[in-house]
Amino acid sequence: MANKVGRNDPCSCGSGKKYKKCCMNIVKHEILHTLVKTSDLGSADPFIARMYMQIFEIRDLIFPTDKDRREFDEYYTPVLQNLMEARLVKDRCVELVNKHRQDLKSGKVTRVENKTLTVMESIDDNLNIWFKDFFIRGYIANQNIIRLAKFIGFKISFIFKNDQDFDEESKKFLKNNPNGGMKFLVDMVSKDRKEWFSQFVEIRTKIEHSGFQVPCLQYRINEKSEPIALEPTFGEMDIESYIDLMWNNLFPFCEDVIVFLLSSKLPEEFAVKHIPVSAREKSKPIRYVVVPKSDIPPE
Repeated sequence: MANKVGRNDPCSCGSGKKYKKCCMNIVKHEILHTLVKTSDLGSADPFIARMYMQIFEIRDLIFPTDKDRREFDEYYTPVLQNLMEARLVKDRCVELVNKHRQDLKSGKVTRVENKTLTVMESIDDNLNIWFKDFFIRGYIANQNIIRLAKFIGFKISFIFKNDQDFDEESKKFLKNNPNGGMKFLVDMVSKDRKEWFSQFVEIRTKIEHSGFQVPCLQYRINEKSEPIALEPTFGEMDIESYIDLMWNNLFPFCEDVIVFLLSSKLPEEFAVKHIPVSAREKSKPIRYVVVPKSDIPPE
């Protein structure tokens, strides 16, 4: 049996105090289980439905043992974690700008004296941090998709390289993976690269190498004598619309790549079926479901 701690002995917690002055009178209860609420999001949220429920349902058909599933999860969890963090900071950016706009309109954070507009609360620092963090988290998620793909059995690092390397290495990829479906993956990625992904990579590269900074907000008085902010823009889009657009491309891009690679490992009798928006359940709006091949009508 362990020696009992005396009242005047040093407390075993390491505080340096005597036991009677420290932990002696703390009632200790045995903790059997701990439940920590991490999110208010439920299965009706598209991200939760698709990146949790949908992916794990497909996983379970491919990896039959707990050991294999745990190994898959080790590679998939960093993708999931960084996508969730990208979403959180994206939401913070949007909420921050919208709240600041409302505070300006109400006069809560401004004062006008002697033709001078004073803004008493700046959002520039937080906006800069969260905007940049969105691209950093998205990039980390993509890098972990490369590791996940390697675990599944594919080398797809060419997806994230420059145009010349992408063209050359995608041809090698198709040669090494003659399955006709792989051309669909390459074509899909090529389309995404042209439409949005190159912009995403360009901003992420500037953040890492060039000291990229979101332009500071500028202020003026409008024709109604109300203080307004001239918000940063990207092309013709305000910052909220731009970061929303990037998220609405990044999330399904990651989903598509993972689902496609997993589908290539399904048992021969199964296939992945895409669910149109109009046919998705409100309580669980997944985009893909595994069905017997016999249930898919010929094209």
